[in-house]
Amino acid sequence: SPEHATDYNGVSLPDTCFFGEDEHHVFIIGDWGGVLYALGKKTIPADHRSALFGDHHRQFVVGADDVAQLNVAYWMSQRAGVSFPDYVLNMGDNFYWGGVTVKCGAPPASCNDV
Repeated sequence: SPEHATDYNGVSLPDTCFFGEDEHHVFIIGDWGGVLYALGKKTIPADHRSALFGDHHRQFVVGADDVAQLNVAYWMSQRAGVSFPDYVLNMGDNFYWGGVTVKCGAPPASCNDV
């Protein structure tokens, strides 16, 4: 596996063709929506519940907001045993409401360039 997420920047993957009459399944996932502030710590939600976001403001829901990534991962694993996806396609931008203030190649737990 790559050391950094950017190790594959600019790499073109070969076209993929699926032949036959069998069904083909793909999991498509959007932004994971979490922030890892330190290695070994729990990922926390990155959303816009803050009162600064007006109409989007809402209370934190324990059991949903604090484990959203884990819930998605669990249900994807459950569904994978039924639909046998050919691949998973990440459609998220993987950026968060406050932006990303680190340079490319920074360690995953970096929050800024300080």
